[in-house]
Amino acid sequence: MPVVTFLSKSLLSRLGTLLLAGLVVAGAGRAQAPAQKVFVGNQGNFSDANGTVTVFDPATGTTTVDAVPGLNTLVQSLTLHEGRGYVMANTSDRIDVFDLATLERTAQITGVTSPRYMAVVAAGKAYVTNLVFGGPGTVTVLDLATHTVTGTITVGDSPEGLAVLGDRAYVANSGFGASTTVSILDTGTDTVVETRDVGCDGPRFVVVDQEEEVWVFCTGKTVYNDDFTQIIEQTNGEVVVYDGASGGEVARFPLEVQIGGGSLGQDVHYDPITDRVFALAGTTVLVFDTRANAAAGSIPLAGDVPAGGLAYDGAARRFYVGRVPGFVENGFVTIHDDTGAEVGRFEAGVAPAAVALYQPGLDVAVEEAPAPAGFTLAPNYPNPFSTSTTIPFALTRPGRVTLQVFDGLGREVARLVEGMRPAGRHEVVWHAAGRPAGLYLVRLQVGTTVRTYPLTLIR
Repeated sequence: MPVVTFLSKSLLSRLGTLLLAGLVVAGAGRAQAPAQKVFVGNQGNFSDANGTVTVFDPATGTTTVDAVPGLNTLVQSLTLHEGRGYVMANTSDRIDVFDLATLERTAQITGVTSPRYMAVVAAGKAYVTNLVFGGPGTVTVLDLATHTVTGTITVGDSPEGLAVLGDRAYVANSGFGASTTVSILDTGTDTVVETRDVGCDGPRFVVVDQEEEVWVFCTGKTVYNDDFTQIIEQTNGEVVVYDGASGGEVARFPLEVQIGGGSLGQDVHYDPITDRVFALAGTTVLVFDTRANAAAGSIPLAGDVPAGGLAYDGAARRFYVGRVPGFVENGFVTIHDDTGAEVGRFEAGVAPAAVALYQPGLDVAVEEAPAPAGFTLAPNYPNPFSTSTTIPFALTRPGRVTLQVFDGLGREVARLVEGMRPAGRHEVVWHAAGRPAGLYLVRLQVGTTVRTYPLTLIR
Protein backbone atom coordinates (compact mmCIF):
# COMPACT_ATOMS: atom_id res chain seq x y z
CA MET A 1 0.00 0.00 0.00
CA PRO A 2 1.50 3.41 -0.92
CA VAL A 3 2.52 5.34 2.16
CA VAL A 4 0.51 8.33 1.07
CA THR A 5 -2.63 6.48 2.26
CA PHE A 6 -1.39 6.79 5.84
CA LEU A 7 -1.48 10.59 5.69
CA SER A 8 -4.45 12.86 5.91
CA LYS A 9 -4.90 15.41 3.15
CA SER A 10 -4.82 18.20 5.73
CA LEU A 11 -1.41 17.13 7.06
CA LEU A 12 0.06 16.72 3.60
CA SER A 13 -1.26 20.15 2.67
CA ARG A 14 0.20 21.67 5.84
CA LEU A 15 3.63 20.13 5.29
CA GLY A 16 3.72 21.11 1.64
CA THR A 17 2.65 24.68 2.40
CA LEU A 18 5.30 25.10 5.10
CA LEU A 19 8.08 23.77 2.88
CA LEU A 20 7.15 25.44 -0.37
CA ALA A 21 6.63 28.77 1.38
CA GLY A 22 10.34 28.80 2.10
CA LEU A 23 10.35 27.86 5.78
CA VAL A 24 13.81 26.37 5.21
CA VAL A 25 16.23 27.99 2.79
CA ALA A 26 18.96 25.79 1.38
CA GLY A 27 22.48 27.05 2.00
CA ALA A 28 25.50 27.08 -0.29
CA GLY A 29 26.73 23.74 -1.59
CA ARG A 30 29.67 22.26 0.32
CA ALA A 31 29.94 18.60 -0.64
CA GLN A 32 31.45 18.74 -4.13
CA ALA A 33 35.09 17.62 -4.56
CA PRO A 34 37.70 20.10 -5.82
CA ALA A 35 38.68 20.19 -9.48
CA GLN A 36 40.77 17.20 -10.55
CA LYS A 37 42.51 19.13 -13.32
CA VAL A 38 42.81 22.73 -14.40
CA PHE A 39 42.89 23.38 -18.15
CA VAL A 40 44.27 26.71 -19.36
CA GLY A 41 43.81 28.14 -22.83
CA ASN A 42 46.84 30.28 -23.73
CA GLN A 43 45.90 32.72 -26.49
CA GLY A 44 49.39 33.11 -27.88
CA ASN A 45 50.52 36.03 -30.02
CA PHE A 46 48.17 36.87 -32.88
CA SER A 47 50.88 37.07 -35.57
CA ASP A 48 52.76 34.01 -34.30
CA ALA A 49 49.75 31.67 -34.02
CA ASN A 50 51.35 30.03 -31.00
CA GLY A 51 48.36 29.38 -28.78
CA THR A 52 48.57 26.36 -26.49
CA VAL A 53 46.73 24.40 -23.80
CA THR A 54 48.26 23.94 -20.34
CA VAL A 55 47.10 21.27 -17.85
CA PHE A 56 47.69 21.51 -14.09
CA ASP A 57 47.01 18.79 -11.52
CA PRO A 58 46.20 20.41 -8.13
CA ALA A 59 46.74 17.13 -6.25
CA THR A 60 50.31 16.54 -7.44
CA GLY A 61 51.31 20.05 -8.48
CA THR A 62 52.44 18.81 -11.92
CA THR A 63 52.09 21.01 -15.00
CA THR A 64 52.16 20.25 -18.72
CA VAL A 65 52.62 23.61 -20.43
CA ASP A 66 51.97 22.48 -24.02
CA ALA A 67 49.58 19.60 -23.40
CA VAL A 68 47.94 19.53 -26.86
CA PRO A 69 50.84 20.28 -29.22
CA GLY A 70 50.62 21.52 -32.78
CA LEU A 71 47.57 23.78 -32.52
CA ASN A 72 49.27 26.59 -34.51
CA THR A 73 46.53 29.11 -33.93
CA LEU A 74 45.21 31.83 -31.62
CA VAL A 75 43.33 30.07 -28.80
CA GLN A 76 40.25 32.05 -27.82
CA SER A 77 38.64 29.76 -25.25
CA LEU A 78 38.15 26.22 -24.00
CA THR A 79 34.99 24.24 -23.39
CA LEU A 80 34.98 20.90 -21.54
CA HIS A 81 32.10 18.54 -22.18
CA GLU A 82 31.57 14.79 -21.72
CA GLY A 83 35.25 13.88 -21.55
CA ARG A 84 36.34 16.11 -24.42
CA GLY A 85 38.01 19.48 -24.69
CA TYR A 86 37.01 21.91 -27.44
CA VAL A 87 39.61 24.51 -28.42
CA MET A 88 38.34 27.62 -30.20
CA ALA A 89 41.09 27.94 -32.85
CA ASN A 90 40.19 31.52 -33.72
CA THR A 91 42.59 32.44 -36.51
CA SER A 92 42.23 29.02 -38.13
CA ASP A 93 38.41 29.05 -38.39
CA ARG A 94 38.14 25.68 -36.73
CA ILE A 95 37.62 23.88 -33.40
CA ASP A 96 40.11 21.27 -32.24
CA VAL A 97 38.74 18.40 -30.16
CA PHE A 98 40.89 16.46 -27.69
CA ASP A 99 40.41 13.70 -25.14
CA LEU A 100 40.59 15.04 -21.57
CA ALA A 101 42.18 11.84 -20.27
CA THR A 102 44.82 11.16 -22.94
CA LEU A 103 45.14 14.77 -24.23
CA GLU A 104 45.21 13.39 -27.77
CA ARG A 105 43.43 15.32 -30.51
CA THR A 106 40.56 13.25 -31.81
CA ALA A 107 38.80 15.52 -34.32
CA GLN A 108 38.60 18.93 -35.95
CA ILE A 109 35.48 20.90 -36.76
CA THR A 110 36.22 23.10 -39.73
CA GLY A 111 34.34 25.98 -41.33
CA VAL A 112 33.69 27.84 -38.05
CA THR A 113 34.44 31.50 -38.70
CA SER A 114 36.56 33.11 -35.97
CA PRO A 115 35.22 30.94 -33.10
CA ARG A 116 35.04 32.80 -29.79
CA TYR A 117 32.95 30.90 -27.19
CA MET A 118 31.02 27.64 -27.23
CA ALA A 119 28.05 26.35 -25.22
CA VAL A 120 26.27 23.00 -25.38
CA VAL A 121 22.57 23.70 -26.00
CA ALA A 122 21.15 20.17 -26.29
CA ALA A 123 22.31 16.58 -26.47
CA GLY A 124 24.93 16.43 -29.23
CA LYS A 125 24.40 20.06 -30.22
CA ALA A 126 26.34 23.24 -29.51
CA TYR A 127 26.45 26.91 -30.46
CA VAL A 128 29.65 28.87 -31.15
CA THR A 129 29.83 32.66 -31.36
CA ASN A 130 31.78 34.03 -34.32
CA LEU A 131 33.76 37.11 -33.29
CA VAL A 132 34.08 39.24 -36.41
CA PHE A 133 34.51 43.00 -36.21
CA GLY A 134 31.73 45.13 -37.71
CA GLY A 135 28.36 44.26 -39.21
CA PRO A 136 25.90 41.60 -38.08
CA GLY A 137 27.55 38.68 -36.31
CA THR A 138 26.72 35.01 -36.46
CA VAL A 139 26.44 31.92 -34.29
CA THR A 140 27.53 28.59 -35.73
CA VAL A 141 25.45 25.48 -35.02
CA LEU A 142 27.45 22.29 -34.42
CA ASP A 143 26.64 18.58 -34.46
CA LEU A 144 28.98 17.21 -31.79
CA ALA A 145 28.45 13.60 -32.82
CA THR A 146 29.61 14.10 -36.41
CA HIS A 147 31.87 17.12 -35.75
CA THR A 148 30.19 19.12 -38.46
CA VAL A 149 28.61 22.54 -38.95
CA THR A 150 24.87 22.28 -39.50
CA GLY A 151 23.94 25.96 -39.82
CA THR A 152 24.47 29.59 -38.82
CA ILE A 153 22.25 32.13 -37.07
CA THR A 154 22.53 35.88 -37.65
CA VAL A 155 22.71 37.81 -34.37
CA GLY A 156 24.06 41.21 -33.31
CA ASP A 157 27.42 42.92 -33.68
CA SER A 158 30.52 40.97 -32.61
CA PRO A 159 28.92 38.24 -30.45
CA GLU A 160 31.00 36.84 -27.60
CA GLY A 161 29.68 35.15 -24.44
CA LEU A 162 26.63 32.91 -24.44
CA ALA A 163 24.69 30.82 -21.93
CA VAL A 164 21.74 28.44 -22.04
CA LEU A 165 18.53 28.23 -20.01
CA GLY A 166 16.03 25.59 -21.07
CA ASP A 167 15.35 25.99 -24.79
CA ARG A 168 16.79 29.52 -24.94
CA ALA A 169 20.36 30.62 -25.61
CA TYR A 170 21.44 34.14 -24.67
CA VAL A 171 24.16 35.70 -26.83
CA ALA A 172 26.03 38.85 -25.75
CA ASN A 173 26.60 41.16 -28.73
CA SER A 174 29.65 43.07 -27.52
CA GLY A 175 30.27 45.25 -30.57
CA PHE A 176 33.70 45.74 -28.97
CA GLY A 177 31.93 48.14 -26.62
CA ALA A 178 29.64 49.73 -29.19
CA SER A 179 26.64 47.39 -28.88
CA THR A 180 24.01 47.26 -26.14
CA THR A 181 22.05 44.13 -27.11
CA VAL A 182 21.63 40.47 -26.28
CA SER A 183 20.17 38.07 -28.85
CA ILE A 184 17.86 35.36 -27.46
CA LEU A 185 17.76 32.19 -29.56
CA ASP A 186 15.33 29.28 -29.67
CA THR A 187 17.61 26.24 -29.54
CA GLY A 188 14.99 24.00 -31.13
CA THR A 189 14.43 26.08 -34.27
CA ASP A 190 17.80 27.89 -34.33
CA THR A 191 16.12 31.26 -34.71
CA VAL A 192 16.35 34.61 -32.94
CA VAL A 193 13.17 35.16 -30.92
CA GLU A 194 14.18 38.45 -29.30
CA THR A 195 16.86 41.11 -29.50
CA ARG A 196 16.97 42.77 -26.08
CA ASP A 197 18.55 46.16 -25.41
CA VAL A 198 20.16 45.73 -21.98
CA GLY A 199 20.89 49.44 -21.55
CA CYS A 200 24.66 49.23 -21.05
CA ASP A 201 27.71 49.34 -23.31
CA GLY A 202 29.51 46.23 -24.48
CA PRO A 203 27.56 43.21 -23.20
CA ARG A 204 30.28 40.58 -23.33
CA PHE A 205 29.46 37.77 -20.92
CA VAL A 206 26.23 35.98 -19.97
CA VAL A 207 25.70 33.72 -16.96
CA VAL A 208 22.68 31.57 -16.05
CA ASP A 209 22.49 30.83 -12.32
CA GLN A 210 20.83 28.02 -10.35
CA GLU A 211 17.85 30.27 -9.66
CA GLU A 212 17.13 30.39 -13.42
CA GLU A 213 18.12 34.02 -13.79
CA VAL A 214 20.22 35.51 -16.57
CA TRP A 215 23.17 37.76 -15.68
CA VAL A 216 24.54 40.05 -18.40
CA PHE A 217 27.96 41.63 -17.88
CA CYS A 218 28.68 44.81 -19.86
CA THR A 219 32.32 45.88 -20.02
CA GLY A 220 31.74 49.58 -20.75
CA LYS A 221 33.35 51.34 -23.69
CA THR A 222 36.27 53.65 -24.51
CA VAL A 223 36.27 55.81 -27.64
CA TYR A 224 39.56 57.32 -28.84
CA ASN A 225 40.42 59.97 -31.42
CA ASP A 226 41.81 58.95 -34.79
CA ASP A 227 45.41 58.53 -33.65
CA PHE A 228 44.50 56.96 -30.28
CA THR A 229 46.15 59.74 -28.29
CA GLN A 230 43.03 61.01 -26.54
CA ILE A 231 39.93 59.46 -25.00
CA ILE A 232 36.80 61.09 -26.42
CA GLU A 233 34.23 59.08 -24.48
CA GLN A 234 34.33 56.43 -21.76
CA THR A 235 31.69 54.50 -19.85
CA ASN A 236 31.98 52.07 -16.96
CA GLY A 237 30.78 48.50 -16.76
CA GLU A 238 27.35 47.39 -15.61
CA VAL A 239 25.65 44.15 -14.62
CA VAL A 240 21.98 43.43 -15.40
CA VAL A 241 19.95 40.47 -14.07
CA TYR A 242 16.78 39.13 -15.72
CA ASP A 243 14.21 36.60 -14.60
CA GLY A 244 14.59 33.67 -16.97
CA ALA A 245 10.87 32.90 -17.08
CA SER A 246 9.31 36.35 -17.43
CA GLY A 247 12.23 38.22 -18.94
CA GLY A 248 11.73 41.03 -16.44
CA GLU A 249 14.69 42.90 -15.00
CA VAL A 250 15.26 41.95 -11.35
CA ALA A 251 18.52 43.76 -10.54
CA ARG A 252 21.03 46.20 -12.02
CA PHE A 253 24.51 47.07 -10.77
CA PRO A 254 26.19 50.17 -12.26
CA LEU A 255 29.94 49.89 -11.65
CA GLU A 256 32.64 52.48 -11.08
CA VAL A 257 35.13 50.60 -13.26
CA GLN A 258 35.21 48.80 -16.57
CA ILE A 259 35.08 44.99 -16.59
CA GLY A 260 38.13 43.34 -18.09
CA GLY A 261 41.69 42.25 -17.51
CA GLY A 262 44.92 42.46 -19.45
CA SER A 263 43.67 40.47 -22.44
CA LEU A 264 40.39 39.80 -24.21
CA GLY A 265 39.99 36.71 -22.10
CA GLN A 266 37.60 34.97 -19.73
CA ASP A 267 36.85 37.84 -17.36
CA VAL A 268 33.68 36.41 -15.77
CA HIS A 269 33.17 33.05 -14.05
CA TYR A 270 30.12 31.54 -12.32
CA ASP A 271 30.55 29.04 -9.49
CA PRO A 272 27.38 27.00 -8.88
CA ILE A 273 28.76 25.48 -5.67
CA THR A 274 28.79 28.81 -3.81
CA ASP A 275 26.20 30.53 -6.03
CA ARG A 276 28.55 33.40 -6.77
CA VAL A 277 29.78 35.01 -9.95
CA PHE A 278 33.15 36.73 -10.25
CA ALA A 279 34.25 39.46 -12.68
CA LEU A 280 37.73 40.82 -13.32
CA ALA A 281 38.31 44.56 -13.15
CA GLY A 282 42.05 44.88 -13.68
CA THR A 283 43.55 42.78 -10.89
CA THR A 284 40.51 43.13 -8.64
CA VAL A 285 37.72 40.53 -8.54
CA LEU A 286 34.17 41.86 -8.23
CA VAL A 287 31.90 39.40 -6.39
CA PHE A 288 28.14 38.95 -6.84
CA ASP A 289 25.81 36.72 -4.82
CA THR A 290 23.47 35.16 -7.37
CA ARG A 291 21.14 33.67 -4.77
CA ALA A 292 20.51 37.08 -3.16
CA ASN A 293 20.99 39.09 -6.40
CA ALA A 294 23.40 41.36 -4.58
CA ALA A 295 26.87 42.81 -4.98
CA ALA A 296 29.09 41.04 -2.44
CA GLY A 297 32.21 43.21 -2.42
CA SER A 298 35.55 42.94 -4.17
CA ILE A 299 38.79 41.01 -3.70
CA PRO A 300 42.16 42.56 -4.65
CA LEU A 301 44.45 39.91 -6.10
CA ALA A 302 48.05 39.82 -4.94
CA GLY A 303 50.53 40.64 -7.70
CA ASP A 304 50.71 43.38 -10.31
CA VAL A 305 51.06 41.37 -13.54
CA PRO A 306 47.89 41.93 -15.65
CA ALA A 307 45.20 39.27 -15.24
CA GLY A 308 44.05 37.61 -18.44
CA GLY A 309 41.23 35.38 -17.20
CA LEU A 310 39.94 33.62 -14.11
CA ALA A 311 38.02 30.68 -12.69
CA TYR A 312 36.95 29.85 -9.14
CA ASP A 313 36.89 26.37 -7.61
CA GLY A 314 34.12 26.61 -5.01
CA ALA A 315 34.96 23.28 -3.38
CA ALA A 316 38.63 24.17 -2.82
CA ARG A 317 37.90 27.89 -2.30
CA ARG A 318 40.61 28.80 -4.79
CA PHE A 319 40.90 31.30 -7.62
CA TYR A 320 42.94 30.43 -10.71
CA VAL A 321 44.05 33.59 -12.51
CA GLY A 322 45.93 33.73 -15.82
CA ARG A 323 48.72 36.33 -15.77
CA VAL A 324 49.86 38.06 -18.97
CA PRO A 325 53.26 39.79 -18.70
CA GLY A 326 53.21 40.30 -22.47
CA PHE A 327 52.52 38.58 -25.77
CA VAL A 328 56.06 37.42 -26.62
CA GLU A 329 56.83 35.50 -23.43
CA ASN A 330 55.15 32.77 -21.45
CA GLY A 331 52.71 33.77 -18.76
CA PHE A 332 51.71 31.92 -15.62
CA VAL A 333 48.68 31.17 -13.46
CA THR A 334 48.46 32.36 -9.87
CA ILE A 335 46.33 30.55 -7.27
CA HIS A 336 44.59 32.65 -4.62
CA ASP A 337 42.48 32.08 -1.53
CA ASP A 338 39.26 33.96 -0.77
CA THR A 339 41.20 36.96 0.52
CA GLY A 340 43.15 37.33 -2.72
CA ALA A 341 46.42 36.16 -1.18
CA GLU A 342 48.58 34.09 -3.52
CA VAL A 343 48.92 30.49 -2.33
CA GLY A 344 50.60 28.99 -5.41
CA ARG A 345 51.34 29.36 -9.11
CA PHE A 346 52.27 27.35 -12.17
CA GLU A 347 53.78 28.07 -15.58
CA ALA A 348 51.57 28.52 -18.63
CA GLY A 349 51.94 29.52 -22.27
CA VAL A 350 51.75 32.93 -23.91
CA ALA A 351 48.77 34.99 -22.67
CA PRO A 352 46.81 32.53 -20.46
CA ALA A 353 43.29 33.91 -20.84
CA ALA A 354 40.86 31.00 -20.39
CA VAL A 355 40.64 28.66 -17.39
CA ALA A 356 38.44 25.55 -17.22
CA LEU A 357 38.02 23.37 -14.13
CA TYR A 358 37.49 19.66 -14.71
CA GLN A 359 35.79 17.27 -12.30
CA PRO A 360 34.98 13.81 -13.74
CA GLY A 361 31.27 13.09 -13.64
CA LEU A 362 30.28 16.72 -14.09
CA ASP A 363 29.84 18.27 -17.53
CA VAL A 364 31.51 21.62 -17.10
CA ALA A 365 32.15 24.46 -19.48
CA VAL A 366 33.61 27.73 -18.32
CA GLU A 367 31.47 29.59 -20.81
CA GLU A 368 28.36 27.56 -20.03
CA ALA A 369 26.41 27.52 -16.78
CA PRO A 370 24.12 24.52 -17.25
CA ALA A 371 20.38 24.88 -16.91
CA PRO A 372 18.93 23.35 -13.75
CA ALA A 373 18.74 19.59 -13.94
CA GLY A 374 15.57 17.65 -14.59
CA PHE A 375 15.13 15.13 -11.81
CA THR A 376 12.95 12.50 -10.16
CA LEU A 377 12.41 11.66 -6.50
CA ALA A 378 11.51 7.98 -6.15
CA PRO A 379 9.70 6.40 -3.15
CA ASN A 380 11.98 5.49 -0.27
CA TYR A 381 12.39 1.86 0.75
CA PRO A 382 11.45 0.30 3.04
CA ASN A 383 8.44 2.43 3.89
CA PRO A 384 7.21 2.23 6.61
CA PHE A 385 10.60 1.70 8.27
CA SER A 386 11.88 1.31 11.83
CA THR A 387 15.57 2.30 11.82
CA SER A 388 16.74 3.48 8.41
CA THR A 389 15.42 3.98 4.88
CA THR A 390 16.96 4.53 1.45
CA ILE A 391 15.91 7.58 -0.58
CA PRO A 392 16.57 7.28 -4.34
CA PHE A 393 16.66 10.20 -6.77
CA ALA A 394 17.94 10.72 -10.30
CA LEU A 395 19.25 13.72 -12.25
CA THR A 396 19.09 14.05 -16.02
CA ARG A 397 22.12 16.37 -15.92
CA PRO A 398 24.44 17.74 -13.22
CA GLY A 399 22.71 20.00 -10.71
CA ARG A 400 22.91 21.55 -7.30
CA VAL A 401 21.00 19.31 -4.89
CA THR A 402 19.57 19.84 -1.42
CA LEU A 403 17.93 16.79 0.21
CA GLN A 404 16.25 17.31 3.60
CA VAL A 405 13.89 15.53 5.99
CA PHE A 406 11.21 17.38 7.98
CA ASP A 407 8.96 16.29 10.82
CA GLY A 408 5.18 16.75 10.98
CA LEU A 409 5.57 20.32 12.26
CA GLY A 410 7.72 21.36 9.32
CA ARG A 411 10.99 21.38 11.27
CA GLU A 412 14.16 20.17 9.55
CA VAL A 413 15.51 17.04 11.26
CA ALA A 414 18.15 15.97 8.73
CA ARG A 415 20.05 17.46 5.80
CA LEU A 416 21.32 14.52 3.79
CA VAL A 417 22.76 16.13 0.65
CA GLU A 418 23.87 19.64 -0.15
CA GLY A 419 26.00 20.48 -3.18
CA MET A 420 26.58 19.65 -6.84
CA ARG A 421 25.85 16.11 -7.99
CA PRO A 422 26.50 14.51 -11.41
CA ALA A 423 23.83 13.16 -13.70
CA GLY A 424 22.52 9.68 -12.96
CA ARG A 425 20.87 7.70 -10.16
CA HIS A 426 21.71 8.41 -6.53
CA GLU A 427 20.70 6.74 -3.26
CA VAL A 428 20.97 8.26 0.21
CA VAL A 429 20.29 6.46 3.50
CA TRP A 430 18.54 8.26 6.35
CA HIS A 431 19.35 6.76 9.75
CA ALA A 432 16.46 7.73 12.01
CA ALA A 433 17.84 6.47 15.33
CA GLY A 434 16.51 8.53 18.20
CA ARG A 435 13.63 9.96 16.21
CA PRO A 436 10.06 9.37 17.43
CA ALA A 437 7.66 7.33 15.34
CA GLY A 438 5.45 9.37 13.11
CA LEU A 439 5.08 11.06 9.75
CA TYR A 440 7.99 12.77 8.02
CA LEU A 441 8.53 14.47 4.68
CA VAL A 442 11.57 14.22 2.42
CA ARG A 443 12.23 17.34 0.34
CA LEU A 444 14.48 17.36 -2.75
CA GLN A 445 15.42 20.69 -4.32
CA VAL A 446 17.39 21.01 -7.57
CA GLY A 447 17.89 24.60 -8.67
CA THR A 448 14.63 26.30 -7.77
CA THR A 449 12.42 23.24 -8.33
CA VAL A 450 11.20 21.24 -5.32
CA ARG A 451 9.66 17.77 -4.94
CA THR A 452 8.50 16.12 -1.72
CA TYR A 453 7.49 12.65 -0.56
CA PRO A 454 6.05 11.38 2.75
CA LEU A 455 7.83 8.87 5.02
CA THR A 456 6.46 6.77 7.91
CA LEU A 457 8.70 5.87 10.84
CA ILE A 458 7.40 3.06 13.10
CA ARG A 459 8.75 1.53 16.30
